[in-house]
Amino acid sequence: MTGTVTYDDNGNYTVTNTATNTQVISAQQEGQDYFFGPDAANVFDADYMKLREISLSYRLPSKWIENLGVSDVMLSAFGRNLAVWGLDNDNFDPEVATSGSGNIQGSEGGSLPSTKSYGLNLQLKF
Repeated sequence: MTGTVTYDDNGNYTVTNTATNTQVISAQQEGQDYFFGPDAANVFDADYMKLREISLSYRLPSKWIENLGVSDVMLSAFGRNLAVWGLDNDNFDPEVATSGSGNIQGSEGGSLPSTKSYGLNLQLKF
């Protein structure tokens, strides 16, 4: 479909004069228009909240370990990159999606999503 898109001061838009699109373009042109064009489809709200890391530790009571030959035992569990809230686009991590500074700041260039990681830690003191 083609049409005329108008925006109000709040960023809301209306589409008028719609018609079936009959213009054929190449895949290369589509890619250039979509990824390099200054259209609203490629602009996302940058506000988000992220749970980067959480850890939980438990130190065993000394009466439990007094006969083990250690002075202290601590067990820990952790998780990283567990959740993100408020993203306009769920396909990339805003913390790793920039291509640098200067005129290209804030541009996403095909970065992979961050991976979640989990782990356990056992700390012994002798």
